Amino acid sequence: MNMIKDSSQITQYTGRNFQQQVLESDKPVVVICAADWNGDVYIMTPIIEELVRRYADRVNFGKLNLEKYTSIANQYCIRQNLTLLLFKGGQLINQIQGSVTKESLINTIEELIRN
Repeated sequence: MNMIKDSSQITQYTGRNFQQQVLESDKPVVVICAADWNGDVYIMTPIIEELVRRYADRVNFGKLNLEKYTSIANQYCIRQNLTLLLFKGGQLINQIQGSVTKESLINTIEELIRN
């Protein structure tokens, strides 16, 4: 199984663009925080890639490498190697740690869009 691939629909977040791309975004944002070697990432890759395609017009998706950007990980108290941070209006709305079902992730994203 492949890792989540960079594409026009998945941004690579860094210390330089996090503020603008995530906190100042006019759309809700899902930040996939992980190190490339993490097993949960392999499990979640097909689900995340499907949801990226499904919600591309309503939600921005991107990856943040936890090994490179530890200051951001510390700022949001990320303790598990695969963590999804869900932002809206510059505020952290939800945090999901580890693998979850597709249905659970859909419900969480739909709630993020609605509220």
